[in-house]
Amino acid sequence: MSRLMLIVLSSTWLTACGNTSGSPQSARPVTSPPIPAKVADKPDGIYKGFAFTAVSASPICPTAQWGTVEIGDQTLYFALTPQTIFIAPIQPDGTVRMVLPDGTLAGRLMDGRLLFSVKNRVCETTYDLQRVI
Repeated sequence: MSRLMLIVLSSTWLTACGNTSGSPQSARPVTSPPIPAKVADKPDGIYKGFAFTAVSASPICPTAQWGTVEIGDQTLYFALTPQTIFIAPIQPDGTVRMVLPDGTLAGRLMDGRLLFSVKNRVCETTYDLQRVI
């Protein structure tokens, strides 16, 4: 899968249909079949879950919603905005971190679960996703 396609797919996170109530408590749990053992230790795949806004000092901050993020070539591709695109390698210990002039992405991938936060000067959004493929 090309990097451009992954960026486009991950950027759909901000426009995904789903729960927009703003409350992570109203989110339904993500359920998926077990990951096959031969690929369980590989980070590449599709992760689905919920994002919620932890800090919002601007109306342009993302709202709470369901979405999808993809990891390819052991790299997280995530477009927060068309101008702020994170291309962050997954480290051997599962951590992921990237600092750009417009924001910071930091998190961890462990046991098929991807948790990360994106912060900029006016917003902080937390993502909680589970590997589904």
